[in-house]
Amino acid sequence: MIEPQSMRKQRGFTLLELLLAISILSVLTLLAWRTLDTLSKTDTWTQERTEHWQGWRVALAQWQTDLDAMEDLAPEPAPVFDGLVIQWVRRAAPLPDDHAPGWQVVAWGLQPDAQGTRRLARWASPVLRERLALLQAWQAARLWARNPTEALRAQQTLLPAVDDWQLFYYRGGAWSHPQSSSGGPGNAETGDRAAPSGIRLLLTLPGADQPQTRQLRVDWVHPSYNGPRTEGSVP
Repeated sequence: MIEPQSMRKQRGFTLLELLLAISILSVLTLLAWRTLDTLSKTDTWTQERTEHWQGWRVALAQWQTDLDAMEDLAPEPAPVFDGLVIQWVRRAAPLPDDHAPGWQVVAWGLQPDAQGTRRLARWASPVLRERLALLQAWQAARLWARNPTEALRAQQTLLPAVDDWQLFYYRGGAWSHPQSSSGGPGNAETGDRAAPSGIRLLLTLPGADQPQTRQLRVDWVHPSYNGPRTEGSVP
């Protein structure tokens, strides 16, 4: 028997058609959610990496600025590296409405954060204008590297995390360890107060790759250096 056309128009979806439509909608919803989740994770990862490298740009810019402002006013040849911390005296940035010259003792080393993660850290004294205060701050920088008090920690800035760091001085036409007895000019053991012509900072960043692929190298050249700028050799 042929069904009248008016009855066919009034008939709804069958149960099978409804189940098929729901299944299709479920698959589309799942695909859409996975796409959004992937986009969200990608955006979060990109933002974290951007903030990470922005942190390094700020940290290394401060490193370069501190070195460019270095002055030989310390009680020892500047800069001084004792195996834990490198420190020197720098010209302080001028304060508003204050044209009197001032200096700061700055120190760089590794310090743990609250979670125990080792971080590159910078310590800086207040602006100083007296010789005695400068000598006291010099000793405070050494204490900060070994047994920092809460007061000394308040003067530090924790920078991005690192696994390890190394320093090299450019002296006598070659790169050598800062404490090497054959480093040439600028060696504290020889009593020569001249600063090295360059300083190489080699940082090993945290990660699962080989250490060689996680190294960040920053070379600083003394503003007064006019010699050849070659790669040299790193011991």
